[in-house]
Amino acid sequence: SNNLYIEPLAQYHFSNKASSLVGGVKVGKFLSGETDFKKMYLGLYSRLGVNRNFDAIIPTIGTRYRNFDIGLSYDVNMSSLKTATGNRGGVELAVIYTDFFEFIKKITPGCGRM
Repeated sequence: SNNLYIEPLAQYHFSNKASSLVGGVKVGKFLSGETDFKKMYLGLYSRLGVNRNFDAIIPTIGTRYRNFDIGLSYDVNMSSLKTATGNRGGVELAVIYTDFFEFIKKITPGCGRM
């Protein structure tokens, strides 16, 4: 269907001697009709931590509302870190403004050198 999409993801993070690799996929649906919600999605990712040990599974749910992506995920610890956190993971909320460059175009004055 033209309303469905699949979005793979791979991210590598590093800082000093720590590094991680996150990979997974998001499956979503574009919404139509008279609504400010433009799409909704579900995702599943995994993280490999320092020394490439399997560290976490990260289920995600989200939506695009107007020009914002709003996502909620839960980081489920799978490595030995789960004993340090009391077998708890972590909830993450992301609010991302998606049309920054369109916003800049609207507020940037034209150049009179043409």
